[in-house]
Amino acid sequence: MEGTVALYAVASRIRLFASDQVMDAAQEVLDLIIKQYGAENVSVEQLRRTAMKKKDPLKDFSGICHYYQRQRF
Repeated sequence: MEGTVALYAVASRIRLFASDQVMDAAQEVLDLIIKQYGAENVSVEQLRRTAMKKKDPLKDFSGICHYYQRQRF
């Protein structure tokens, strides 16, 4: 439970300074983490196989953050 609270605290801090696009991408990652947190436990091997089939969940978020950072400087 405290991990979930910490995630929402980070999201709130991001929301203070981030653009709507960055916050949307952050919210998608947060939703994915919360969904996985409530799911059945998986082995490392299952996680590895699943990860290879799906796209990187942080790629969009880090890409949009990089774009807005470059716009600021």
